[in-house]
Amino acid sequence: MRLKIASILATAAVLAGCGSNEECVEVHGHGGSTDHAHQFHPGTAADFVHNAGDRVYYATDKSGVDKAGHQVIHREADWLKKYNKTVTIQGHCDERGSVQYNLALGERRSNAHKKALMAHGIHDDRIKTVSYGKNRPIVLGHNRAAWAKNRVSIAVIDN
Repeated sequence: MRLKIASILATAAVLAGCGSNEECVEVHGHGGSTDHAHQFHPGTAADFVHNAGDRVYYATDKSGVDKAGHQVIHREADWLKKYNKTVTIQGHCDERGSVQYNLALGERRSNAHKKALMAHGIHDDRIKTVSYGKNRPIVLGHNRAAWAKNRVSIAVIDN
């Protein structure tokens, strides 16, 4: 529990330190930022987010992983191999569409993320999936920018 709280606080500190939205997206979008001003303890959830990236974004009504998503997943797999942690992949959707449709789409997104990690050698017993559909938006808003941020699968370190 303390590790999770520390991870949340570290993530908040990174967000507070971002000079622009683009910088924040780089740290929390595709990860692997080259800015070494923020140092994280190796093997922590904050280290994972900062150095591997935790988010894969999707096109509207799609669950296929694009080139940028595969780059994130490759870094995630390398990190997971190094630290032998387990992960939960959360599937999210934007607010458009029915609850049932978006739960199914979120499930397809989290499963696509999981399958890509497995293709990189991460065993399926180390990866859980959950779909939140449109029920837990990442960004509040009723516009294209908010919708784009909510069409995502997020890898969250469990332990």
